[in-house]
Amino acid sequence: MSKQLYRPVAADVASHDRSTSVPHDASGPRPISQLESASARNAREQLIRITAYHQYELRHYEPGHDVEDWLAAETQVGPPSAT
Repeated sequence: MSKQLYRPVAADVASHDRSTSVPHDASGPRPISQLESASARNAREQLIRITAYHQYELRHYEPGHDVEDWLAAETQVGPPSAT
């Protein structure tokens, strides 16, 4: 039987109460596969954010189109990969 590898994340470390040896999150550390998918989501969100801001720049910083820009950027970036 193979062991499942774990990698700590900031949320795991931040939720740790220094007065005890037990983290607040009773579910324990997250499996690497979950961390990698979280990393992919963060990368995709960052790409959407940059793309939406680029649309805002092209419109010469005209306010009021933030949702429209975000939705267009999501379409442009494409759906999340199924990894």
